[in-house]
Amino acid sequence: MPLFFTWVKKPHIAKWWKSGTYESFCGKYRPEEAYKNYVFPFIMCVNEKPIGYVQYYLANKADNGWWMKQYGQPAGTVGTDIIIGETEYVGRGFGAIFIRKFIEKIFRETKATKIIIDPDLTNMAAIRCYEKVGFRRVREIDSPSFFDAPPGKLLLMEYLNKVKTKHSRDDYATL
Repeated sequence: MPLFFTWVKKPHIAKWWKSGTYESFCGKYRPEEAYKNYVFPFIMCVNEKPIGYVQYYLANKADNGWWMKQYGQPAGTVGTDIIIGETEYVGRGFGAIFIRKFIEKIFRETKATKIIIDPDLTNMAAIRCYEKVGFRRVREIDSPSFFDAPPGKLLLMEYLNKVKTKHSRDDYATL
């Protein structure tokens, strides 16, 4: 938890993610707390070095089914979020590698039929990364007050269950 909290405080993440105090952060993101909200967290590693965080959540159950109620996301929809916390790995293709691996993991280990992600509308690097992996733009949405994101517009993107090819650096990336 201390490392994860350190990551979300870094400038390249803090502009997209509200983290609050360490105590409130742990109260939401400690795995046993996250599981209660149908959120499943993972630390991403390269050669056993932790470099970031990724999670998936059941969109029809997490946050009291907000995605289903607000945007009609049906059962079988899984949401995901990712951060690369170690700055030396930012902008070097690792986000795409991990997202590809995570998509494979989600489809292999869950009953997901679709994965959604919702970057800030102004986070063009993230949007380009997600499009490179195969997410498609769906529509703009408002960031709800309970999200750990600043108020503003988000871009709802989706990835339908399909097979993608592996990247050559995949062998070094682990979840």
